[in-house]
Amino acid sequence: MNEKSKIRFGIIGCGNISHIRYLPFISQIEDAQLVAVCDKKEDVAKSASERFEVPSWYVDYRRMLDREALDAVVIATEHPYHAQLSLDCMEAEKHVLIEKPMATSIRDADRLVKKAEETGVIFMPLPFDLYPNFLYVKRVVDEGLIGFPTSVDSMFYHCGPSHASWFYTRFATLGSLADLGVYPLSRLTGLFGPVEKVVGFVNTRIKSRKCANGEVKGEVEDNAVAALHWENGVVGTIRANWCAPMPKEKFLYQTRILGPEGIIYLDTSVAPVVIYLKSGKINNAKQIEFDGFPCYVPQVPRGHDHLDILNYFVKCIREGKKPVSWGPSGEHQKHVIEIILRVYESSDSGKVEHLTTTF
Repeated sequence: MNEKSKIRFGIIGCGNISHIRYLPFISQIEDAQLVAVCDKKEDVAKSASERFEVPSWYVDYRRMLDREALDAVVIATEHPYHAQLSLDCMEAEKHVLIEKPMATSIRDADRLVKKAEETGVIFMPLPFDLYPNFLYVKRVVDEGLIGFPTSVDSMFYHCGPSHASWFYTRFATLGSLADLGVYPLSRLTGLFGPVEKVVGFVNTRIKSRKCANGEVKGEVEDNAVAALHWENGVVGTIRANWCAPMPKEKFLYQTRILGPEGIIYLDTSVAPVVIYLKSGKINNAKQIEFDGFPCYVPQVPRGHDHLDILNYFVKCIREGKKPVSWGPSGEHQKHVIEIILRVYESSDSGKVEHLTTTF
């Protein structure tokens, strides 16, 4: 790849998430261009190509990899296909940005990490947490603003995906934990490091759902909770739920971090970051009443949900540097996958499960 040439992207999977996150935005990256799209459904691939003025479209991703001079590929298909598609793209020496979850088994997650090391390509599995509000919170937590963190709670809720029924079937393998729980798990492990042990419960509360392509029986969990324990004594909970009343577009995703000197709220309804301090103050911060406390709203730049992801991926490619270990790295997201799988095991066994991976 010529240093001055644009990074040539292809996309595999032209469904809902591609239309939200990738198809409209890759062309907005000064250093990138979208040259090919692929979907197993011909009409979907052709429509995406025409709507977003992409030169080429395919129904066979192997043909796209063979014919197009691609530098990078975005994987945005149904979850069970993520791992094999990524392996094939890395084998073809393409940099890979993969939607969450990176895999549906720890074996496949491990294969992905090893293949990235073997080929030397940039492998960036989502979720992506490196937005300005997260980076600010990580910095002030590390600096001791609220003292030593003692506990953390994070939740992600909405009514569940309605655009595709496969999310609720056994084909998906993993349910709301992989769709929603992956976000708070990635965020909390990014803040506090690898989890030592976990206990959890999962169940399916809504037995039948109506989706755009018909009615479907719920065969994977839509309701999950987990308690996490870190080696340094921090404890936390995460909840992931497809049973909430709000639509997918109006999701509830919030995190609260407690320490002896204060509380940090992430992604509130009033600001990206809100902080309560027992004493002291935050300079150049707005003061508000929140959750019954006098709080501060620090000046934190607002990130862009989608452009920040693409810009970071392109930066990694240009600089030849892997994603930061506590961010969208293969090792980190493999640990997240293991936590999810241990939650299922704990729900079945009723026992605390210990983690074996780290990052």
